[in-house]
Amino acid sequence: MEGQVTKVPENDELATITEYLLNGGTLAEAKSFSKGALESIYSMSYNQYQSGRYEKAARGFQYLCFYDHWNPRNFLCLGACQQMLRLYGDALKTYEYAARMDKKNPLPKVYMGDCYLALRDEHRARIVYESAIKDADTNHISHAELTRIKNLLATLFDHEGGKH
Repeated sequence: MEGQVTKVPENDELATITEYLLNGGTLAEAKSFSKGALESIYSMSYNQYQSGRYEKAARGFQYLCFYDHWNPRNFLCLGACQQMLRLYGDALKTYEYAARMDKKNPLPKVYMGDCYLALRDEHRARIVYESAIKDADTNHISHAELTRIKNLLATLFDHEGGKH
């Protein structure tokens, strides 16, 4: 690859890709990547994450976020890598994007709360945790992470006189 000249797309090719993206397509579709290929990259990246190789996993999830940018799972996983690397500001932005893409899923907000706690911003952590619980209740979602933050809210913030 080194020393190769990258082919710059012609104006009409660039216009076609831009129009495709504006109409809801992805670069993966535009480049004819199969769902299986994307799923393989996801699996490899997830395995890297599970093995504690967060930087390598993050590179895979960044690739997926770029080529399959309508899939909130990719952003949730990239945020998890950033969080594990203690890049809390980046993780917050990534989780926020995932939360905006999938408003029914409370998990991005749960992990945003965790990042705020890591940054010692208990006030914001509490706000997003409570928002995550409200979203879960509204959408009838149950998850172990929600139980964890309910317990956390009951204990961590109990010093404020039981206000929740």
